[in-house]
Amino acid sequence: MASYVAEIGGNYRIANDALTGFLLYQGLAGAEPDFDSAAFETFTAFPHTTAALPANDTYKFVVRKRNKYGLETQNIETTEFEIDALGAQAFVKPSAPVEVTASPGPAGVVDVTAKYYYLPDEANAATQWLVYVTNTGVDPDPGVDSPTVTTINKTDGVGKFIHTTGAFADAADIRVLVRVRRIESGPTNVDSSNLTATTAVADTDGPAVPVASCEWAIVTAHENFTTLFSQDSTTFIEVQADLGIMRFWISGVLVAAIGSSRRLYLKGKLTLLEYSSDVSMSAVVEWNGAGTLWRFGVGSPLVRVMELDANGDLRVQAVRSESTYPKTDESFTDHIEYHATPVATEFSLDLVKTAMSLEETVDVGIHNGKLHVRGIRSNAL
Repeated sequence: MASYVAEIGGNYRIANDALTGFLLYQGLAGAEPDFDSAAFETFTAFPHTTAALPANDTYKFVVRKRNKYGLETQNIETTEFEIDALGAQAFVKPSAPVEVTASPGPAGVVDVTAKYYYLPDEANAATQWLVYVTNTGVDPDPGVDSPTVTTINKTDGVGKFIHTTGAFADAADIRVLVRVRRIESGPTNVDSSNLTATTAVADTDGPAVPVASCEWAIVTAHENFTTLFSQDSTTFIEVQADLGIMRFWISGVLVAAIGSSRRLYLKGKLTLLEYSSDVSMSAVVEWNGAGTLWRFGVGSPLVRVMELDANGDLRVQAVRSESTYPKTDESFTDHIEYHATPVATEFSLDLVKTAMSLEETVDVGIHNGKLHVRGIRSNAL
């Protein structure tokens, strides 16, 4: 079949001032609006109040502008409103977490991670993490089950969630649901609406302690180690430079270690530390004097970046995984070195290779900090 294409010049639209104005398109039951159908309402100026909306539905609206030639703008970003069963507008829910993972850890625990991008939610951004966990093979039910609640630590537009569950029986079917929550006045909890659970199978058969560098780190002899920072004979930070091992001891207990892999191993778990400046700190690395806590700070005034307690629990403001470790810097002359510009503390294992670093950052005028390591393993010592 032959095809014919032609161009016809000289065509034009006829202006009609009555067409000028705004068109409101509506989607029902949470669906996007259908722009091929007639607009829900038309109007000529803002502000505009719609007709009453039926109760118990979720509406999505898009406003487009139309000129006198009948041409409309192409904006398609929707604004969502939920009207509850009583006809009142429900609170706008924060967006759901993304990149949720659940993986078996040592000795039957499950390691859970997630990310929450809070900037798109603007004033409706969440402030808390919720993690629901079941071991019955049935997905968690937020209407019945109780979550573990922690504060979202927000840095560079993303909140990162790192959580280790308690131990479960071998081969237990673990279901994990991670949500975020905003506390409104009242207080009223406004949670994200996601319901998809992530699954993992608990494992107690594998070794409770990773091999390689951590295996070297748990030996008890100190003869080949050099003490870098000491509170007393039982509380100190030490290195064995030739093997690239750094160990943190509190009251005679090994609570953390980092080896040649540049991964940080913890006796306990990793949690988030709220931002705080601490004028009482007199050093970048400081002992709290009560036999229970190392404190690490950077900056002036000092920003508390990290805490490590006698249980081997590590609290940090933010963590950044450095796949390029070890970093080489020939200027290093000690195993722990403070740099005023940029504000950072570097931990070096063999004089020129950085094992980990603590760095002060500034996010919208808020001073905070990050721990840079190649990776972290909780409950590994």
